Order: sequence, then C-alpha cells, then structure tokens
Amino acid sequence: MNNLTNAYFHTAQPSVSLFPNEVTIESDKEKTLTCGVRKYYPHSLDIKWIKISKDNQVTTVRGEDICIEASVKNDDGTFNISSKLRVQPSLQDNGNVYRCVVNHRSLTDSILLDTTLTVTAPKLDISTLVGSVIASVVACLLLGLIAFLYIKRYKPFPPKIIPFRGSLEMKHLEETVLNYHIMGFHPKPITINFYLKHPQEKGENFLLE
Repeated sequence: MNNLTNAYFHTAQPSVSLFPNEVTIESDKEKTLTCGVRKYYPHSLDIKWIKISKDNQVTTVRGEDICIEASVKNDDGTFNISSKLRVQPSLQDNGNVYRCVVNHRSLTDSILLDTTLTVTAPKLDISTLVGSVIASVVACLLLGLIAFLYIKRYKPFPPKIIPFRGSLEMKHLEETVLNYHIMGFHPKPITINFYLKHPQEKGENFLLE
C-alpha cells in the first residue's frame, strides 16, 4: 500500500501555516512562533527563520532559539513537520518581522510567511504597586520612630525655668525658701547655681553655696 502511494506521489507541494501571524507581547516576555508544514513529498525539506528589523536589516535567527520537531508520516505517504521559534523581544524590537522560509523540491519559489511583533511596556501589577506603597509607608513610619527615639534619648534640650512669681519678703538672718520649676531638659545631669545680686553694686554677682 505504501509503495503504491509513494509511487503515486512524484512530488506534493507543502501547505504552510504560521501561528500566530501577529504577536502582541510585553517586553522581555517569551513567545513561541510555530511554522507548520503539511502534506509535502518527498521527505527532504528546508525550513529557516529570518528577522527583518524596522530599518529593513535582514538577519538569520540563531539556531539555539529554534526547535524543529520530528517529521510525521501521513497515511497517504506525505509528511508533516513543524519548526518552533522562541522570541523574547525588548521594546526596541517593536515592529520587527519574523519570517518563516520554506524550500522544497516541489516549489518553484520559496514559501514566505511573516509575523509582526508589537512589543508593549510591562503592565504594572496592582498587587506589586500596593505592596510597594505599603512597604514605603512602613519604612517611613519606621524611620519616624527611629528619629523620635533618637531625639527623645540622645538629643540635648535646654531646661525651661519657671521662676517664683509674686512678692517675697526676706528677713535678715531668717531662712527663706525660693521655689523654681526646672523642666523639659535632656540629658538628666544638671547643675543649679544661685547668685546674689546687690542692687547697689552694679555688675557684681555673688555665688551662693
């Protein structure tokens, strides 16, 4: 049966398809292009990929990005085969064209199928955005707490002195208590001195011990 079928097919032109024929992809994401060739005979076939940039520069795609599957023989003696191309474009690749080129003995000219890349900027993940905002708020609160603790513990503050208010009668050789409120200072150690000033002696203060 197969011998009769093979004898019947002197040549059979391949049917070629490229999927997808248009690609919209985020930058640095990966996509696979598939060039499928069906119903060809004889078995020998050549498939290659080329890239055409926006400025019409043509380059052959690297072999490590291409995977050619094993051919499959159909019941009628023809063959099917697929070639897959892995692309991972950047924003600079927007508008580039990838072309699948198929050559076979049954063809007078190569079969050319193109797919055009539309490369977009990465979409901002809402969960990532919320996480970033929460992290920023937590960082600000933490820095604020650290600053508050530092100021409270280490930054020096001058004392506020609230003197005795009102009239005070002092009698000679009698004990008198003067009340002053000293508050809001840091650090804790403080020295307090009292001076006696005679109204009739200008510019001279006497330290009381």
